[in-house]
Amino acid sequence: MKLPVRAEMIDHLTIIVEDCNAQAHWRKHAACRGMDTNLFYPEAGYNGHRKQRQAQAVCAQCPVQAECLQALGRYSGGIVGGQTTAQRTKGHMIKKNLDLLQLRDHIIATEPLEIAAHDLDITPDSLRRHNTRHPEGVA
Repeated sequence: MKLPVRAEMIDHLTIIVEDCNAQAHWRKHAACRGMDTNLFYPEAGYNGHRKQRQAQAVCAQCPVQAECLQALGRYSGGIVGGQTTAQRTKGHMIKKNLDLLQLRDHIIATEPLEIAAHDLDITPDSLRRHNTRHPEGVA
């Protein structure tokens, strides 16, 4: 694997650090900080509906609910800022899923693993597992 030019890598790392610093302020005040994230990804059915209400109750009391929704609302899945994916899609925070999939594919194909993982707001290990399951390219 050919590494990017050093100056380009420094630019990428600077952007990542600045982004993390900007997000760290509101994230450290989030009501959900330290909670089990599974609560915010409820499954279908009665238990899922109960978990959804519990997650939305946490978000309703959160002092940084608006910041969370602004920063993470464009992602599909889970409860973000007190809203479900359907609510965020209806509110046009999430564009067509196809657009998101195309963006994901582009990021994975063009960025180094750690940077792509950061841009997608997932861990590098998650991206490695995805790439292992789909070695022919992004499915």
